[in-house]
Amino acid sequence: YLGVDSITFWSLLSSTNINARRRAVDARLSNDGSKIAAGGSQSKTYVWTLNPITGKYEQSQVLSNPGDSPLSSITSVTFTDDANKLITGSSDGTVNVWVASPSNSYTFQQKLTGHTSAVKQVSTRN
Repeated sequence: YLGVDSITFWSLLSSTNINARRRAVDARLSNDGSKIAAGGSQSKTYVWTLNPITGKYEQSQVLSNPGDSPLSSITSVTFTDDANKLITGSSDGTVNVWVASPSNSYTFQQKLTGHTSAVKQVSTRN
């Protein structure tokens, strides 16, 4: 559930509420359940990582799209199957690729341009 300032993920056993602090437009859980990414306003993507000791998600990064206007929004996010890459689509028509470093944080890799309108969905699957 994407609320005005929170994101809630439910499992069969419990729910996890994450304070997003900004309006979230899209959110994704990595295949292994270890990460959550949410895109929203001000061209930012928020990443939370599961703490294996507490079993709770903790905000680990805020990614800012290089060169994007703070007026644009992240409209879509997705992880590759292994969560080594995070792909974001933006209201300004760009797609950004982020790659996980050995320390498990994401760094900017590439900006894809050429769309004439907002990128409403990104996917790594056929």
